[in-house]
Amino acid sequence: MTLPQDKLKLASPAVEKFGFEVHSAARDKGLTLIKWLPDTPNTLPSPASHYAGVGCLVLSKDRRRMLVVQEKNGILRGSGFWKIPTGAAEAGEELAETCVRELMEETGISAVPKGVVLFRHATRYLNGKGDFFIVFLMELSSDEDTIKIQESEIADAKWLPVEEYFLQDLSPLWPAGQVAYRRMNAAMRAAIEQPDKALWPAYYYSTTDRSAIFAPPSHRED
Repeated sequence: MTLPQDKLKLASPAVEKFGFEVHSAARDKGLTLIKWLPDTPNTLPSPASHYAGVGCLVLSKDRRRMLVVQEKNGILRGSGFWKIPTGAAEAGEELAETCVRELMEETGISAVPKGVVLFRHATRYLNGKGDFFIVFLMELSSDEDTIKIQESEIADAKWLPVEEYFLQDLSPLWPAGQVAYRRMNAAMRAAIEQPDKALWPAYYYSTTDRSAIFAPPSHRED
């Protein structure tokens, strides 16, 4: 049973009197309650267990510089730490499209995804849920590389020489973050230097809902 926002007062009697349980909530749909009727184990699917986020590795046309930002919010604010643009996928959004959208929103830069650089899975994130984080290598759509930052989220952004990024001090990060960044940096360096070997391109198998499989280049079937 899904209750829209103007009917949320019905949730209390549904739980207290009729044995419903809170299942999930969605901003555009309301609160969903469930009650398993058969005298068998409950096999209803659990609510979404993970968030999905993306990172955008964007290189200049000469491949000597990369687009980096400093966050205005979050745990790295004020630390002076440069990172690649990131963002969260919206419901029903294809991950590569998330990268295109977030990149434009945060920096005003237009680029297209070439493939997946790395995949990271964190088991404990917001509200006890897991987090998937996928970094895409992006290619500029044009010669225009003027940055227009998103004032509400980005404190600063610039084109940083690639080697300066990889020499960046990781001490502003927490211990686990330092380990993660060292491995992520190794994967990003490989994608920059050998994209034909290190990059996982997307193979779209459904044009209606943009469903994709990411696999090594050697697995391609044209």
